[in-house]
Amino acid sequence: MQRLGVLLLGTLVACGGSSAKPPTNYAERPPDARPATRQIIEHNDEDENTDIQLTSSHGKMDPADIEKAMASHTTAISECYTEQVGTRKWLGGEVLLHWWIDANGKLTSVALGDGDLGAWPIEKCMLEIARSIAFPKPKGGKAEFTVPMQFSAKGRAVAWDADRSLAAVGGQTKKLDECRKFAQLGSNPDGDATTIAITVYVGPGGKAQSVGFATTAGLPPADPWFDCVEKIALGWRLPDPRGQYAKLAIAVDAATSKISTR
Repeated sequence: MQRLGVLLLGTLVACGGSSAKPPTNYAERPPDARPATRQIIEHNDEDENTDIQLTSSHGKMDPADIEKAMASHTTAISECYTEQVGTRKWLGGEVLLHWWIDANGKLTSVALGDGDLGAWPIEKCMLEIARSIAFPKPKGGKAEFTVPMQFSAKGRAVAWDADRSLAAVGGQTKKLDECRKFAQLGSNPDGDATTIAITVYVGPGGKAQSVGFATTAGLPPADPWFDCVEKIALGWRLPDPRGQYAKLAIAVDAATSKISTR
């Protein structure tokens, strides 16, 4: 996996733009029987205040090529947040966009990596733009890379720990079984179960205010699964944070709907 660090963050928070209509159905990536070989590459450029940490699996991509491909889209990705955050000053966190590119340069999947923004409409907007970006062909085979983006909240949400989060949700997660039919999970060559982190903001009276997601293991389910889970989670009745906004997180196996702590 390749992780492109903070060099894009300033651009993402500051600018605006547009993107082409995204393709659909990126739920699978083709299996590969070769064992993964990983090489750590470090790049630091103090003059440009960047810190890029790259890990390559099979193929490699030049970070400059990733920057160039994303340059005309970073503004639109930023606007997914700035145009939808509204008065929700407590809404903020990290979004990680994770791409899989095959050996011919074709996009095979895009996922929300292990972030904690917690706002599916914003995250979905970013995914749609991410799916429209064309990257150059990797060198040496298929490649993966992740671009993190940080969005700072202007207000404060109190984070509930793992045990309190799980207890707060309780048996209400049983309804998530209704969403399994929408998952469309493909085969995972790495053998990982698809685990999705669900982040929920809790407001006055214990009402869920916003729900978002992150793929912490495996490949992402189809978008209708996220739509279904968001609708159910917004109906959960949760403990009243009493004059504050709270932020909780749990994890769910998309194939079985089994719940665990994040």
